Amino acid sequence: NRLWQGPASRSVRLTGLSGDRFYANFGASAVTAASTNSVLCIGSVPAIFSVEPKQTYLALVSSTTVTVNVTLGVGR
Repeated sequence: NRLWQGPASRSVRLTGLSGDRFYANFGASAVTAASTNSVLCIGSVPAIFSVEPKQTYLALVSSTTVTVNVTLGVGR
C-alpha cells in the first residue's frame, strides 16, 4: 500500500510504454481528463508533476489503448 498524499507535496512520474499520447489531470474525486482540460503526455517521455495534498485523484484519457506507469515520489 502506498500513500498517495502525505502532509507535504508529492511528485508523480507518468511514463507510457510506447510513443502513444495521453492526457493527464489531477484533482479531487470528480476529476476528469480530456484534451481541453488536461496535460498532453507523450508515452515514452517521462512526465513529472508536483501535486498538492488536496489533489488525491488522477484521471487519464487517450484515443487509443495505452499502458501508463505511475510512480510516486517525494519532492518538487
